[in-house]
Amino acid sequence: QHEAYLHFRSAVIDLVVASGRSAAGRAATTEAERLIAVVNGVALQAPFAPDLWSTDRQIVAVDAALGLP
Repeated sequence: QHEAYLHFRSAVIDLVVASGRSAAGRAATTEAERLIAVVNGVALQAPFAPDLWSTDRQIVAVDAALGLP
């Protein structure tokens, strides 16, 4: 499972760099880890409080983490 996570993390780092959000290196790693944490947090909360975490609210939370309006 650890190896799968490292592979996933590496893929997100690559996407961060490809998106232009950050140059390769520590900044890209930090941004990828931040985005993973946000998505994991939303994914963990939503099933336990679906009345508080509607699909729309989940999208808003991820968009905010991405800096989208």
